[in-house]
Amino acid sequence: MTCSGYDKGIYVQDRAFYTKLNISRQKLCGILLVLIFGFSLLSVIVNVATLSVPNTPLGNVLMDTFDVDAERSLPTFYAFYTLQACALLLFAIAQITKISRGKFVRHWQLLSLIFVYLSFDEALSFHERPIGTLRSLLNTEGFLHFAWVIPAAFLLVIFLWGYARFILALPKTTRRLFLIAGSTFVGGALGMEMVGGKILSMQLPRMAYIIALTCEEFLEMLGIVIFIYALLSYLKSKLLNVEISFTD
Repeated sequence: MTCSGYDKGIYVQDRAFYTKLNISRQKLCGILLVLIFGFSLLSVIVNVATLSVPNTPLGNVLMDTFDVDAERSLPTFYAFYTLQACALLLFAIAQITKISRGKFVRHWQLLSLIFVYLSFDEALSFHERPIGTLRSLLNTEGFLHFAWVIPAAFLLVIFLWGYARFILALPKTTRRLFLIAGSTFVGGALGMEMVGGKILSMQLPRMAYIIALTCEEFLEMLGIVIFIYALLSYLKSKLLNVEISFTD
């Protein structure tokens, strides 16, 4: 069996059959965009409905299913699997880079591990557990109401410092997409989290926090869609002249 990567897809050839599989980055990411818009809209609707008619069995079920902040909701499962997809794509790039004796293999591998962690953090909310302790120790309020943003910002600076050469060495288009994706994701995860903390500290109406929270999750999901597009584009450029053969 022979598998070859070409500009328009992946071809699989055997003695008995010949088939062609086309993967469109634009269509795939278009579907993901529709999903994140839909999840965000449904989350706002069910939150508004629950505020209007609280403590109803149906309302609780809808919140558990569609609320972007619920641990077992459809948006959370979506986020988990798209982060896992990023980890898989990064691992594939790391392996191809290693085989071709390219640079920054460990950077690709570490990025893959980081996204594995992010996926499980999305599902299990590891980062939220030390909030109370950090808030008590640092006496944070306002934009720092969710105190985890402080160590997260510190780790982000270390990450950027360690990955500066890697980012600069990327092809121009890939580098631009990586930076847009990262800025969008961090803008949601840290930026809107800080805005949400300020809203809670000011004791504004619950709806204000719901909007901030929805924007946060939307930006995170949007950043991941852009990142998936960037990874697929980069992977396509690496696979263009690669042929993989399977033998006994």
